[in-house]
Amino acid sequence: FEEILIWNRENLPNYFEVFLKVPIDELKRRDPKGLYTRFYRGETKNVAGLDIEIDEPLMADLTLKYDPQMTADDQARFILQNYLSRKKT
Repeated sequence: FEEILIWNRENLPNYFEVFLKVPIDELKRRDPKGLYTRFYRGETKNVAGLDIEIDEPLMADLTLKYDPQMTADDQARFILQNYLSRKKT
């Protein structure tokens, strides 16, 4: 929620907000805990992006859009490089 992100930025030293923008279809495909499956069966509710609206960050320090060609290690390196480069300025 936006108010939590604002609080974090104001109160946490060196706060660096990363938003991983992943399409809902990809999240459903991955579904390691079966959350989306259970939602569609009617077994659970209050799932962000389905029946709860998502507040996308308005001031993220870094937004990383889903790219199926990037590995998790590639993404982690990219995030770390961005974080370290901003700390130097």
